Amino acid sequence: MAALVGGEISAATLDVTTPEPLPDAHPLYTLPNVFISPHISWAGGDQDQAFRCRLMKDLNAYLKGEELEALVDPTRGY
Repeated sequence: MAALVGGEISAATLDVTTPEPLPDAHPLYTLPNVFISPHISWAGGDQDQAFRCRLMKDLNAYLKGEELEALVDPTRGY
């Protein structure tokens, strides 16, 4: 933080932070020289197709009122 604010580091793009996720009022969100991307570094290559298949499978299950496979558990902190 000090290096970014003081100009020792001109800019940063962050995919991973500590803590993760950052709290809503974290100072990194206010810095104009910081870009925070969603933690999706796993995406790319053939993973895109796998993601689309999983998404469509869960969407179809949701529309039918069936149990979803890829549920997010907010108690896990992600």
